[in-house]
Amino acid sequence: MITAILTATSFTISNNATATGTVTGSIGSTANMATSFNHLYAIAQSTVPLPIELLSFSAEPEGETVLCKWITASETNNDYFEVLRSDDGIEFKSLGIVNGFGAGTSTTNRSYKFVDNDECTTIRYYQLKQVDIDSRFSLSDVVAVNCNTKENEIKLYPNPATNDLTFSFFQNSKDEITVEYLDMLGKLIRDEHFQTVKGYNKILTSVTELANGIYYLRIKSGKGNPGQEDRQIRFVKE
Repeated sequence: MITAILTATSFTISNNATATGTVTGSIGSTANMATSFNHLYAIAQSTVPLPIELLSFSAEPEGETVLCKWITASETNNDYFEVLRSDDGIEFKSLGIVNGFGAGTSTTNRSYKFVDNDECTTIRYYQLKQVDIDSRFSLSDVVAVNCNTKENEIKLYPNPATNDLTFSFFQNSKDEITVEYLDMLGKLIRDEHFQTVKGYNKILTSVTELANGIYYLRIKSGKGNPGQEDRQIRFVKE
């Protein structure tokens, strides 16, 4: 996770880092640019109060769409948010507007979300624009989303796993899948069943009851989806 501390309407860049898709910080800067997955880390100081304090802004695939979420710790005369999207991280277009707190001040955490319903199959970039009631605006940092998941690929973390395990995969249709846990000899240790959506899926499960060792996680699609091949990935339980 990359942290950006943005506390003024202008700032100087201090160094580069690599973004993982979620940033935290405060909106109050002019736009900075991210190319590919490079992210800029900025520090500035100012006595001018910020319109909002942004705790987090993230975007991640959800089925065939992308879900953008953000949380504010405080807002002052915040009229609305505008969600922006780019295919190259440079030229952004507006997707839609989400109303903010409005006139006055909020000092409690407020959660927001916006769904980009355009089918996502490549790398996309998202940015949040915050607009005051007097039409002044500020921009968040840019987050990148990679929707270019191969149909037979499983991504899994953490690996090694101790308690919880998260795995993501692409499904070519809505289906009920069976997730099998096999030992190194191919013996079935346990299985689970999950409902999936067409497109990108992410599942969190517990592996606490598994004994320490090496396992294979295998995803088997239901009979109603004969075109989807079985997939498996190796992981370590410790």
